[in-house]
Amino acid sequence: MLFVEKPYRQRGYGSQLMEHAIEFARKQGCNFVFLQSKSFQAPKFYKKLGF
Repeated sequence: MLFVEKPYRQRGYGSQLMEHAIEFARKQGCNFVFLQSKSFQAPKFYKKLGF
């Protein structure tokens, strides 16, 4: 689970966390990512990352 508190949003931290998590998963042999969000703002964020 990844979460960025409001004061740190819009600084690229969320994108960096996601990129590192995905790279880590790939190195572990994972081929799929499952996303679940409770935020109405998240779909734009995930779309920006290519999901």
